[in-house]
Amino acid sequence: MHKNFDLITFLKFGLVGFLGVGVSFALYYALPKYANLSDFVAYPIAQEAGILITFFPMDRWVFRARKYKHGFAGRLLMYHGTLISGLVVQTVILAVLQYYGIYRMYAYAAGAGAAALWNFVLSSTVVFAGGVDVENSRVWRWCAGKCFRRDTFKK
Repeated sequence: MHKNFDLITFLKFGLVGFLGVGVSFALYYALPKYANLSDFVAYPIAQEAGILITFFPMDRWVFRARKYKHGFAGRLLMYHGTLISGLVVQTVILAVLQYYGIYRMYAYAAGAGAAALWNFVLSSTVVFAGGVDVENSRVWRWCAGKCFRRDTFKK
């Protein structure tokens, strides 16, 4: 198990991600309908709102046990880059699977799953880098005690 992986953190990440999807979806629906914005204007507004809505819980709740290497503005910029690169991962997987005849909704789900993992890995190791706070990580403590020799993780 990688030192930056914690099941509880991953579950929190997923929960906050669903919040962001819900906000983006709702705004993408509502802005054209109630504010007379075109889809092409509503889409980036909805995506940006989803990114901002998820950044703050990620920063203050999901990864709060970490001692961050980067300042607030740096984390926010890197988070944007991470989520945009996740969109690229999702789009490429969707396109490749559809090219090979996979049903579009299965291809979409595979792309979304891969993008979620991509976003978690980059968020965990780059954006909110600083390592896991061992005292607050039950999964990490269990794995370190059961799976590895104690001296494996000494610096």
